[in-house]
Amino acid sequence: MLLAALCLQASLLSHPLFLDEEPPELRSAQHVLLLHDDLAGVGHPLGRDHAATLELAASLHAQLEQGADFADVARRFSGARTAATGGYLGSYARGVLKEPIDAWLFGAELGELSPVFDTPQGVHLVKRVETYAGARVIQLPADAAGRALAARLLDELAQGADFAELAREHSVDPESAARGGAFKVFERGSRDMLVKAAAFQAPLGAVVGPVETPVGLFLVERVEPASLAPELWERNFIRVRAVLVTYRTALGANVDMQRTTGEAKLLADEVYERVRKGEDFAAIAGRFNDDPGGKERAGDLGWLHRYHPDLPSVFQGLFLQPPGTLLEPISTPAGYVIARRER
Repeated sequence: MLLAALCLQASLLSHPLFLDEEPPELRSAQHVLLLHDDLAGVGHPLGRDHAATLELAASLHAQLEQGADFADVARRFSGARTAATGGYLGSYARGVLKEPIDAWLFGAELGELSPVFDTPQGVHLVKRVETYAGARVIQLPADAAGRALAARLLDELAQGADFAELAREHSVDPESAARGGAFKVFERGSRDMLVKAAAFQAPLGAVVGPVETPVGLFLVERVEPASLAPELWERNFIRVRAVLVTYRTALGANVDMQRTTGEAKLLADEVYERVRKGEDFAAIAGRFNDDPGGKERAGDLGWLHRYHPDLPSVFQGLFLQPPGTLLEPISTPAGYVIARRER
């Protein structure tokens, strides 16, 4: 029984698997990575050894506890690619980030600062941050008249004017204007820009802007996510079913696999045609699936997140397609994949 349960959780196509009825919880973080010359694979000397880096981490930790701005610290000291954008890692489900950061993040309170983590990849400081930000907007033309109107509206809002009424009267985006400016509930990313970045940077209830974008100027009010309709939430999870048809030289293939590449392609085409013509995909996946645990799961890969760092590119196109979309067989290092978006 234990072996069967572990098999259900294994996959060459997605890891970890999120097989519950609803998508998993997401949590978000900011991150400072301090590199040093004692690490394997450091490209050029930093002039700082392991001991000195631990001392620096302790000093930065103390500064952060005393109120230093985490984004500023990340820009100045972090060696991670996220440094330029303030150290924001994005949003992740449990089990995606490396330990000990993953375990800490899913036990931390919002706004909590981690201890110093010393790992083979470097020394880390982490802060848990909000995952969602609700936004109402007033969109205006990006011209002199629009800028003048934005300044006037900001004055009116400062004097207590109602944002929703001003949005209905002045916003040039008819859809959000009809909703009193209700625009979007954003999910934290690693490189949020423009209106989305402004929403996360604003205190709850504050109005910021004008934010200049390619489609106009935006005044942005940050609101509670729960105050906006469910259909306005940014959704980055999809549910996917897939069949993997492998061959003897494919990555991760069973040592007993004797199928040639050509035979695998013929079988993958057959699976695709049978599903396209209406046969039950789950039943077919229960018969023709070389993904570990794939037969037992009837091909169910669970919930896939658009920004999972290890998401195979074969699934990226499904995020832009409606449920029911079936992909033709795609060649991957693990074999041929036939995938369908279920939800």
